[in-house]
Amino acid sequence: MNIEIGRGKSDITILKIGNSMLGYGQIFNTAETIKTRLYSRAIAFKDGNIIFVFVCVDLCFVTPILKRKIMECLNHKFNKPNLIAPQIFVTAQHTHSAPSGFSEYGMYNLPTPGFHFDVVDYLGEKIAESISIACDNFVKGQLFIEKSVFANEIPVGFNRAIESYNKNPEVSKVTDSERNLAIDREMTLLLCKDENSENIASINWFGVHTTSMSNDNHALHFDNKGYACEYIEDYFSKQNHIGIFAQGSCGDVSPKFKYNPKRSSIRGYYEGMFPDDDESAAYNGKLQFEKALEIVHSIEDKKNQIVNVNTNENSIDFIESWIDFSKVKIDEDRCTSKACVGLAFLMGVKMDGPGAPMIVKILCEILFPIIKYNELFVSLFKSKELRAEIVTKYKVQGKKIIMIEPAERRLLGTRNVSKLILPGWFDEFVSTFKHYHKTG
Repeated sequence: MNIEIGRGKSDITILKIGNSMLGYGQIFNTAETIKTRLYSRAIAFKDGNIIFVFVCVDLCFVTPILKRKIMECLNHKFNKPNLIAPQIFVTAQHTHSAPSGFSEYGMYNLPTPGFHFDVVDYLGEKIAESISIACDNFVKGQLFIEKSVFANEIPVGFNRAIESYNKNPEVSKVTDSERNLAIDREMTLLLCKDENSENIASINWFGVHTTSMSNDNHALHFDNKGYACEYIEDYFSKQNHIGIFAQGSCGDVSPKFKYNPKRSSIRGYYEGMFPDDDESAAYNGKLQFEKALEIVHSIEDKKNQIVNVNTNENSIDFIESWIDFSKVKIDEDRCTSKACVGLAFLMGVKMDGPGAPMIVKILCEILFPIIKYNELFVSLFKSKELRAEIVTKYKVQGKKIIMIEPAERRLLGTRNVSKLILPGWFDEFVSTFKHYHKTG
């Protein structure tokens, strides 16, 4: 594919001492210092007048308000009025050790605590800067793509929910000691070369949680994928290479696999290759880098060009799709409902870190049936439409113990959160929820 390629990188590190980081959902997981800088990497592709930009940032995820701020900065501060939102694909590598407070939704701001305009403003401007740099520095180039599978013995990823995995009818059941086999071990890499066949950029997709750093960490950290980016950029430093290690299907894939009973229960007993989390992050990142480098060399050996196209025709296209996931029809009898956050989600996972205290789990298991059947009973006296909605909710959510209904602004069945039966001193999240409710 003969197109133009641009690349940009900017430092997005912002430290707000005392504020919690985003990912683990723990109030004590606060940022006090900086271990590694955080970055935004952008690779732009241009064919004629069509531009598409792939961006990956060292954050937990990207929110709608952050995307809007990025576009605002591009259009005004960086004088890029022709760029529109669908052209700019912003994703995150999912580190759990980066700033929080940049979501409009209260649930994501519980541990922060709160929403922070300065974080949104800073991140939006710095991410837009990397995009602007990429779009100002196009060179002619080619794209190549290749895939490769990690050997089973390489400790790069492990399934953290074997019991759930084994319930899938299409899989071969595995034991707890075979967690490394119960993941997608394939890596995909898109390599960008310039006219001189120099490796100027790459985008890598592989699924593993960026949680080598645990919830007892108090330093901003780009985690394993950040290290992988650093390694490949250092390796191709003469070409000013920009290396993106984006996420694949990371859902239940953990970088942790060693059980250490000396750890605290609040942190969780699992760790990576080393007792020191930073060493484990670097080790896991090196494994990803080495596989990526293997793919690069394979491409150079094969000259496996992604596609040959007529340069007189546009070879780049993009589409932005918005889907209401509360109204997705599965078949004649099944559909989705409005979002409901379950107790299992709030309890966390044993490998990457626990969530709510066990006493919360026990109490909520007692309260939920009361709340459920009371709501179903009261619905008998509601309108036909409202009753149908309530019945559908419990049918769709199945065995889930519903804790939070974001769309309805309900916690444990009530909108009057400030008067929730659970006292604020019982749990810090309950206290924060009540504070949010009182302040509107």
